[in-house]
Amino acid sequence: MYGLDKELVTIVFDNQPKNRDVCRLMNKYIKLGYNICIWPDKIEGKDINDMVLSGISADEIKQVIKKHTYKGLRAEMKFTTWKKIGDI
Repeated sequence: MYGLDKELVTIVFDNQPKNRDVCRLMNKYIKLGYNICIWPDKIEGKDINDMVLSGISADEIKQVIKKHTYKGLRAEMKFTTWKKIGDI
């Protein structure tokens, strides 16, 4: 992903706050200044495939990604809250 225009890229990881590798990578790309999707609590599927299988349309998923994409300090704050969900 290096060399890509960070303003044109949104990174979307699995919705797995308990997964250390996912959290490590998310933190890395937040620190690098990329736009990153941080899934809201209401989304229960662990990945986009699970979300589609549960009945969420592709358009709805795109809207969720667009609405829940963050960068910089806002991304750090949202990430801290999101990964704590996995600690419960």
